[in-house]
Amino acid sequence: TDYIKGVHLMEDNQALSWSDDGTLRLWDLKAGSSKVFEGPKLGDVFSRGVIGVHLIGDNQALSWPDNTLRLWNLNDGSYKVFEGHTASIKGVYLVENNKVISWAWDNTLRLWNLNDNSSTILKGHTKGVGGVHLIGDNQALSCGYITLRLWNLQDGSSKVFEGHTGCVMDVCLMEDNKALSWSDDGTLRLWDLKAGSSKVFEGHTKCVSGVHLIGDNQALSWSDDGTLRLWDLKDGSSKVFEGHNSPFPFQPTKGVSGVHLIGDNQALSWGDNTLRLWNLND
Repeated sequence: TDYIKGVHLMEDNQALSWSDDGTLRLWDLKAGSSKVFEGPKLGDVFSRGVIGVHLIGDNQALSWPDNTLRLWNLNDGSYKVFEGHTASIKGVYLVENNKVISWAWDNTLRLWNLNDNSSTILKGHTKGVGGVHLIGDNQALSCGYITLRLWNLQDGSSKVFEGHTGCVMDVCLMEDNKALSWSDDGTLRLWDLKAGSSKVFEGHTKCVSGVHLIGDNQALSWSDDGTLRLWDLKDGSSKVFEGHNSPFPFQPTKGVSGVHLIGDNQALSWGDNTLRLWNLND
């Protein structure tokens, strides 16, 4: 009865959808019929609807509608609730051995055992957890307000990485224990996760919205300053691509909204009322 947030396609002409109305629906795509999955609201009163869903095997789904997780049996509609977070859950990853890791607006991560409902709380961030990336079986890299944290999922310990002066937008993992982060402070940082050191890349004048890695030593970033930059991650130099502008006079540039890479030397960007196809070589 409200906005549909996402859909998973399944075998046997089925699909599972979730919505702002707080329900999941399992659809028979041939017949057009559906089976509804709903339960009482238990968590954060400020959350709206089902935020996300992961499929587990052939007949289970894990959803997060508030500050709880729910494990659904898609055959009979029964569910199990996992409580622990004190604010809305932002995301969830499936981990091996029937475990999941979640992160929330309460500044924590939790490692859950779906078999016995137990969880291990991971504390350290002070202003929310923006995202998490799994590293192997026993580590996770999270980004908070202005810091990153590398977690040992076995003992709950963490190592903090400081350097950004604005909100960390996201981070991508690289080979050789390295990670590249970007921030609304206008910079990118290349981290050595073993040593804890970082190399800063400066050039953008506003928030860096996203980054694509290109090969081993290059990265293409885009920003609210209306530009793209192709970085040499070895020497820190960059090549700037300018062209996106506000379509209206006397209004500031609206920035680059997104970028797709095409082959080895082209990129398609969009941001104002135009798309631009760039040759990254010239």
